[in-house]
Amino acid sequence: MELRDEDEQIAAIKQWWDENGKFVLAAVGLAVAGTFGWEFYQDQQVEAGAARSSAYQNVLNAANGGTPAELLDAAGLVQQNYADTEYARLATLFAAKALVETDDLDGAAVQLQGLVAGVAVTDPVGAEARLRLATVQLSQGDHAAALATLDDSFSTAYQGRALELRGDALLASGDRAAAKQAYAQAQALTQAGELPLLQLKLDDLADV
Repeated sequence: MELRDEDEQIAAIKQWWDENGKFVLAAVGLAVAGTFGWEFYQDQQVEAGAARSSAYQNVLNAANGGTPAELLDAAGLVQQNYADTEYARLATLFAAKALVETDDLDGAAVQLQGLVAGVAVTDPVGAEARLRLATVQLSQGDHAAALATLDDSFSTAYQGRALELRGDALLASGDRAAAKQAYAQAQALTQAGELPLLQLKLDDLADV
């Protein structure tokens, strides 16, 4: 009787396997494939991250010891290959720096305007882009454009610099009283020595 029971159990198992085995194998196969797929995805992400980091390190190296042309090339590679990443946004700041160093103010303005259009002022890169763009616009003699660029809600960390630049733009446009007021506001928001030329600018407007 026991033998019969065992034979029946074996037969039942064989029948179940014949009916369901292929689905079990498929499920196991999918699970294994999923595991390897996830591991492959993770490896790919690590490799991509390392490549981005290496490319951006080339930008830093060029900024610290290379020529403006080398910096522009390194930054351009990051912008092209890793667009829409923080690396690309930072590389754009460096690209603008390189263009300023070669007196290509128009090119620098285009780079920075792209950042201003795509990155909020609340983001440190967005704030820095606006300050640098206003500086470029002042160098171009476009005081109104600089004032418009600075007409934004900068965080406390950037307000002092923004107000100093605003004072520069106002002074360049002939409004000495408003310039002095902007410089005074900048001084009130910053620590001594943080903006090294600020006191000199205020001294020059002592008669206002």
